[in-house]
Amino acid sequence: MSAIKERYYFEDKDYRFKFSFFFANNKLPGVLLQLILNLIWKVARLKKKNDSKTLAVISLLRIGDTVFSIPALRILVNNYSEYVINVFCFPESKPIYALQFNNINIHTIERSEFSFGRRIASSRIRKTFNKTKPEIIFDFTCSVISATLIFRSGAKKIVGCNSRYFKSVYSSFGPLRTAPHFMDIYLDVVSLTERFERSSEIYNFPVDIKPDKKILIHPFAIRKAKEWGLKKFIELAASLNDEFEVEIISPDDFIPPDVTDEIRRLNIKLTFTRTMDDLISVIRDCSVFISNDSGPTYIAALLGKPTFTIYGPTNPKYSLPFGENHSYYQKRLICSAKDEKVCFTLGGIYCPTHDCLNLVSSDEVKSAVLEFLNKQNIQKKKL
Repeated sequence: MSAIKERYYFEDKDYRFKFSFFFANNKLPGVLLQLILNLIWKVARLKKKNDSKTLAVISLLRIGDTVFSIPALRILVNNYSEYVINVFCFPESKPIYALQFNNINIHTIERSEFSFGRRIASSRIRKTFNKTKPEIIFDFTCSVISATLIFRSGAKKIVGCNSRYFKSVYSSFGPLRTAPHFMDIYLDVVSLTERFERSSEIYNFPVDIKPDKKILIHPFAIRKAKEWGLKKFIELAASLNDEFEVEIISPDDFIPPDVTDEIRRLNIKLTFTRTMDDLISVIRDCSVFISNDSGPTYIAALLGKPTFTIYGPTNPKYSLPFGENHSYYQKRLICSAKDEKVCFTLGGIYCPTHDCLNLVSSDEVKSAVLEFLNKQNIQKKKL
């Protein structure tokens, strides 16, 4: 994956939300569209069914969601050991799945294969997918892009949660959940046909603490509205660097040259990554990972690293990694999300002030971080 100006760790738009929001607020055309679409899906499913002992998982997800889907995928890998399992994902997700599974086939699909604002699967990618002739499909994507990819499949069984407009695409269908945690979205899909207990072992990732290694700080997120701010992260790094080994990590070209020079003048180590494999490699060698609510944070949790997350307009209940090795800081305001996934400004996208992050000082975060580092027994520099 080459370095580009865009945030290559992430997908920059949530089309699932925009599609659902439009029809939720246009009830009459929404009901009519539901009837028409479900008739189309039923007709499309009237074809000879595959009997191939092949299972397909559609996981066209952003980075954090890819991590959150791993417990559900583990259940499928265990329950369908006699099947060939093919996982279809975006390119940046492949290294994440490869970390956990060596007995599945991982196929990548480019976002360019979806038209109309990356919503609708092209006929070319549908043909490519159908050549694998899956007998069973589990849809983890739960959106229009996956529904339009699989609706003409010859699979005997298609399992998934989605908008009601796509109900007839599936042989086993469930509604999309609106309660935490994000991991449960994918476990909901699996639970439509599989029996399992939602115990702590399912949600927790194995721990790999290296207390004598560096503290890794990643200042970026999927969008600016979720970022505490590069300047404040640098202040935090500088204040911690007196006692601990600290390193800032960033995608290539995200930090301007003058800021890069300032970081190095402060004697803070700075590492740029160009690929997902680079990111994973650097995280493996850290003691603690500090960042915003971001995909790399959840990769760190997957790798067993203690994480400290600075939350703003999003709700920690939905995404905070499980276990005592993970903590966070959030300034709760009257507008902060309570039971919802994000605040009423669509997770800060339409917020005029971003006070939940702008009012958070580096000193108050440092205090919370030091307490967390002490609990994790992270070692200080040897003088």
